[in-house]
Amino acid sequence: QDKPELQDSALSIADPGLQESMATVAPGVWKVIYAPHMTTLASLFGGGKLDVQYVLKQDGTIESHAKLAEFSWLNKDIDNIYLSTSGTYGSESNVKCFVQWDQAW
Repeated sequence: QDKPELQDSALSIADPGLQESMATVAPGVWKVIYAPHMTTLASLFGGGKLDVQYVLKQDGTIESHAKLAEFSWLNKDIDNIYLSTSGTYGSESNVKCFVQWDQAW
């Protein structure tokens, strides 16, 4: 499976916390590449691999999907475990935004 190519570009927007500013760059599928809380948790559970994506939608809703694979404690008949959450994201100020999770499955 081909992996998307990461773009090496810097984007700066005025008032990044405002909904109007976020609307121009936030919607889409984002791969989480740095999450120390998740890698620490993974190491406590025997290593393994984590693949996390955020799906931000234009209407202010967000989903997070985490795939856990190759953990030593997984049953040999189970290849992967998926954990998902959903909620909303939006503006608190011109420099601060929020994410509020309200469902998990």
